Amino acid sequence: MSLTYAMWTLMQRGRDVLYPDQCLVCGESTDRPNAICGVCWGSLSVCDGLCCGKCGVPLPGEEQEDDVLCGECLVHNRPWIAGASATIYDGPSRRLVLSLKHHDRLEVADFAADLLASARKRLPEESAVLVPIPLHWRRLLVRNFNQAELLAARMAQRVETDLFCSDVLARRRYHPPMKDVSRAERISRLENVFEVVRSDVIEGRLVILVDDVMTTGATLADATRACYASGARGVCVLALARAAKDA
Repeated sequence: MSLTYAMWTLMQRGRDVLYPDQCLVCGESTDRPNAICGVCWGSLSVCDGLCCGKCGVPLPGEEQEDDVLCGECLVHNRPWIAGASATIYDGPSRRLVLSLKHHDRLEVADFAADLLASARKRLPEESAVLVPIPLHWRRLLVRNFNQAELLAARMAQRVETDLFCSDVLARRRYHPPMKDVSRAERISRLENVFEVVRSDVIEGRLVILVDDVMTTGATLADATRACYASGARGVCVLALARAAKDA
């Protein structure tokens, strides 16, 4: 990750000299770096107002204090105590996630960190350890960085906390991309995938698991169970984007 980040920094400095600040989504000019233009911001599906208390998807109605759940979270048991998402995974949000994951646009993480910091306010305000969902080492070798780790680290800077640990969890089993896999198959493949390797960091603590996209919630559910098994007092989840329907 450090080598990729150093190379990106050099490329970013060169880009700043040659090109004006550009929208992270469409490439149009912006008035500041690492931002999106007004048009793309207007079409970004931000999760605000009344939202599901377990996955963060927006719900019809007025904002209220009582916890409410969406249809999916009423049907499918979520082992975590609370969850939030910054955006809905469509349009600009999808382009941001994919450009970060597959095109090494690491500057997206700065903009995304602001969105995550805002969504973090929906979760318990007490001190919590930020724990990114890890990649399997085979995928990490190909990508050179873990997007969830990058997002969690940048958000930790925004909320001014040092309660961030990137090596709490390890992914024990590799699986190929599950883009066209059914919900049932996805859940089956993601059972007992994660293990806690730093139980000393989370024992007796509240944990916030950070990931880029929440689809069925199977990944976060398995990681949540691993944290509870290692003594976490409570687990919340936080995603940059929520797929409104299971993919």
